[in-house]
Amino acid sequence: MSETITFEYGAREVARFEGGTHVEASLKSQDELAKEYPGFDIKLLPYDSIHTPLSGGRQLLDLQPLDYLGIADLIRSYNQRGIPFMVPFNGGTSLPRSFRIDLLSDERLEVARRVLEVLAENGQRYGVQNSVTVARDDVRESVRSAFPDLSILASSLKFVGGYEGEFKGFKEYEDGFRDFDKVVIVNQHSTPDFLHRYREWVQKMVVFLTLGCDNRNLSKCFTHYAILDPSDGLDPDFNWRRFPGRILYIPNDSPYYPLQGDFKPDEKRGTLLLYSRRPCLIKLFEMGVRQFKFPRGEIINPLHRFIAGQALSTFSRKV
Repeated sequence: MSETITFEYGAREVARFEGGTHVEASLKSQDELAKEYPGFDIKLLPYDSIHTPLSGGRQLLDLQPLDYLGIADLIRSYNQRGIPFMVPFNGGTSLPRSFRIDLLSDERLEVARRVLEVLAENGQRYGVQNSVTVARDDVRESVRSAFPDLSILASSLKFVGGYEGEFKGFKEYEDGFRDFDKVVIVNQHSTPDFLHRYREWVQKMVVFLTLGCDNRNLSKCFTHYAILDPSDGLDPDFNWRRFPGRILYIPNDSPYYPLQGDFKPDEKRGTLLLYSRRPCLIKLFEMGVRQFKFPRGEIINPLHRFIAGQALSTFSRKV
């Protein structure tokens, strides 16, 4: 029986390198991986963003967010071929904390609401499970209430500490696993020792394969994101320039970094690339982790045999 592996990736990333339409390029890469690694049932979860007050702040210079018509067409084109689609609404980090999320009647969130309607309607029409990634609990509650058919993923931003910028503790993950359909793990927490305590929720875990974030001070991770987070004229209630540079709380009984021998603290930034940390990758696979995420802005097709294929090659030794 084949193992199902899901790759979450930028919906416009593959065609940048392979040419053709976004969907055809993705299907071609999926087919090539399936032929080379027949022991796996490879699923795709493309994602892309649109500019709204709830969108994420990470922008790529050569791949800007789509407008409403653009993302609606992209969602439809993938769904028609039986491929689900995800839209990140993991922004809102710089909005005033008093800002009330009202997807149904707030005109400032009209575009976000229309995109959610497209996800829900096309998911039902073509029989696929579309999803959104969010960081704020109030966004999750609003989406769950208005669009119950959508799957909701917890963004890794939810676990870096919010306005405090520090890891809130193990309970934050426990709540995330209970309240969300999937949970995107902070890259610095993608170690077997850290995640073992949540093994009962392993089917909900999503880990980054090629993200190099390895800063011990997660407040820097959060501020970098939040400063870029668009507010669309809504004034933040936090002065980011005064943001304290506090250090992440690191539990003594759970190494923050990978297992000894798999990581050297004096190595250059980027050493937390999971696909190159094979001992960690193998142990996470043995735990049951089956969904993996690629950040946008890759320098090569993420579904290429040298990227996704390298992970599958590692897994194939255990199948």
